[in-house]
Amino acid sequence: MLSPPPDFTDDDLLAALSRHWGLTPTTVAYRAVGFGSHHWEVDSRWFATVDESPDFARLHAALRSAADVPIAIAPVPTRAGDLLARAGRFAVALYPFVAGESFDFGDYRDDEHRQATLDMVVEVHRTPPTHAFTDDLALPDLPPIGDEGPYSRRAADLLARHAPALERRQAHYLDLVTRVDHSRAVLTHGEPHPGNTMLTSAGWRLIDWDTALVAQPERDLWHLATEKTLAAYEEATGVSPRQDMLDLYRIGWDLKDLSEEVRRFSRPHTGTPNDDEGWQILTEVLANL
Repeated sequence: MLSPPPDFTDDDLLAALSRHWGLTPTTVAYRAVGFGSHHWEVDSRWFATVDESPDFARLHAALRSAADVPIAIAPVPTRAGDLLARAGRFAVALYPFVAGESFDFGDYRDDEHRQATLDMVVEVHRTPPTHAFTDDLALPDLPPIGDEGPYSRRAADLLARHAPALERRQAHYLDLVTRVDHSRAVLTHGEPHPGNTMLTSAGWRLIDWDTALVAQPERDLWHLATEKTLAAYEEATGVSPRQDMLDLYRIGWDLKDLSEEVRRFSRPHTGTPNDDEGWQILTEVLANL
């Protein structure tokens, strides 16, 4: 996220690190990276992620999945052996600070980067799904938007203008859901885009496992789908990627992004950098329905 939550401070993080990990850091610094979890660098030795009001059980199960995958950067257990700690409505996870080359959300650096990501996805899909929840493929409801902040009315007006296109896209998604073959389900990372990959001295790694679920393989594959990579996946796994399932997860990504930003603007907000970015996401999704 681009700015920290107003009701979770550096002192809150220090208290959680002390209570659950027995750490007494001297420095914590907020890092405006990604868009979902909040991130802090801790003494240049650890990286803490903080999620607002998550589904704690699902999130903990997802993080346990990371511990099963060798190419994952997995969380550091608490003193109680958990991979997640509660701090009020927030969930805190701690990771080792790993040096390496990081990438931004967007295009892969080159064909080698895309192939390396595919290789990691294949490894994830071969890992027995012993912990992660199963993707229920449900679309979150869109809450009504009142007058909760600077983007509320604009968001409501924008949704009203795009209502017919949105209804058609939702109907298409729900039709694709009926075609799912649950026997094909595997452990998936959920967001193997470039921003969740790192090139370290030990090789390529996948980070940010909070989205891990048992799902169709295309939940990961649509992020890096080309004719070449899909053929390579089939050769490596014996599983033929399905175009309708690629469409399912591509559409679902947009609809879930949209619902998250609608929820943002249905709650009190002040126009933070996170709100500004959320508005950009909302307008882009609706423009591309």
